[in-house]
Amino acid sequence: MDSYYDELITVMLNNKEYIISVHVDTKRGKYYKEAKYNRHQYNNKKEIVLNLDLNKLQKVKDIYIIKQDMIQEVLSKIKKFEENGEG
Repeated sequence: MDSYYDELITVMLNNKEYIISVHVDTKRGKYYKEAKYNRHQYNNKKEIVLNLDLNKLQKVKDIYIIKQDMIQEVLSKIKKFEENGEG
């Protein structure tokens, strides 16, 4: 397996693994996210993409904090995977 997958953010829920992909929701961020799809095989992976708007994140010194609504978005996307029989 590609060592790239060893460094991903993952969530385990109901004995199922989901990959969390986070990128800044800009033209450049979208470009590089698409480039990753060309470099890495995402087949058979349950990927949840979080498009971050830096203006909506909480900044603490030099770090941006993901808020509770982003956690809810992840859970909502996992629920959609399960409803579609993909989870």
